[in-house]
Amino acid sequence: APSNPLNSNGTGGFLLDPSLAALFAASFQGLILTDAAGDCLAFNPVAVEILGLETDDLEVPGFTITQFLELDPAWVTEQQHLTSQFPNSQNPNIHRHTTTIQRANGQTAVIPYTMTPQAQGLVWILPPPQIIEWSSHEPPAKLTQATYQAILETQTEMVVRFLPDSTFTYVNPAYCQMIGRAPEDLLGRHFFEVIPPDTQAMMQEELQAMNTLTPQHPFRIVINPSIGHDGSQIWHEWTNQALFNEAGEIIEFQATGRDITADYNFTRALKAAKERLQLAFEIAEMGYCDWDLRSNRVIWSDGYERLMGLAPGTFDQRIETFISLVHPQDRERVQAV
Repeated sequence: APSNPLNSNGTGGFLLDPSLAALFAASFQGLILTDAAGDCLAFNPVAVEILGLETDDLEVPGFTITQFLELDPAWVTEQQHLTSQFPNSQNPNIHRHTTTIQRANGQTAVIPYTMTPQAQGLVWILPPPQIIEWSSHEPPAKLTQATYQAILETQTEMVVRFLPDSTFTYVNPAYCQMIGRAPEDLLGRHFFEVIPPDTQAMMQEELQAMNTLTPQHPFRIVINPSIGHDGSQIWHEWTNQALFNEAGEIIEFQATGRDITADYNFTRALKAAKERLQLAFEIAEMGYCDWDLRSNRVIWSDGYERLMGLAPGTFDQRIETFISLVHPQDRERVQAV
């Protein structure tokens, strides 16, 4: 792994693409850039704070993401198939999970994380340090209420707090701007008032699920529509954290959200286009195949399987099986190709 000292931009010694560098500089969440194998290439300052690293630490090469996050050994295989098997069908380029994070001094905490592929590698997104509850050693110094309030008020991400019955207790300016409502119009009211009527039953179920969170598993990610400032339907992704009293009872939720309307609409349009293409293939009694040279798998559509005399879903994707189905007089020529 390359040497990774912090530079003046706070992104590490690795030279980032300008758009990614801007994200690293502006985010109030922890960002780590790794290569496909999990070797760390860059940290933003918030990630350095979360992980408890020192500037001198970053001058020593060899950090891997598994030194900080407790990951399933199969994560490498999962990320290699992100373009064909998406854990979240509504936002396909994102992998989300909850895991245990460990700081350099041994402190641990359970957090949600997001991993998304970029041109330069994989970006790992950690929650803001102010909402991480460390379970060992002395906890990091807490911000004063005034400082914490100032952070929330200046974030571009949406931040809200609400009671277990959905009553708003805090909304930051970014959220108010997104839906076109003033804080005084929202505080003390239920968030269902800004949810489209046809999705309120779904959100009732989500709220019930959130009220089953525990101190050991306090996070839940929810994707839901809202009514925008112009009356249009917009889509948000929220990371919800349950807050507990000393008895372990939920007293409030804090949610950090982002606008995913463009991604959501693109995914829906892509799905519709694929469905229309599949219908065209079926009407024309055609099929298609794809040979993945990396895995040596041959992928056939249902229509192609029918053309080859097989029932849909029965082809085992092995190149040897494909060769066995080629006419004996043509096998040598096909194998040569």
